[in-house]
Amino acid sequence: MRAIRSADGGVGRAPADGRPEEEIAAGITAADPSPGPGDGDGPADAATEFAAFATVVKGT
Repeated sequence: MRAIRSADGGVGRAPADGRPEEEIAAGITAADPSPGPGDGDGPADAATEFAAFATVVKGT
């Protein structure tokens, strides 16, 4: 299971990533390490969006 954000700003669940572990790891290690929005002063998401995400992933 993985959490996703819908177009309307909600948070939902998506099926697990079915790719082999090696392929997922290669994508992670090849990712751009530069800071994204929200790095530094605080998160880019509002508190309500973060709370919705936390509720979805709670217990996983």
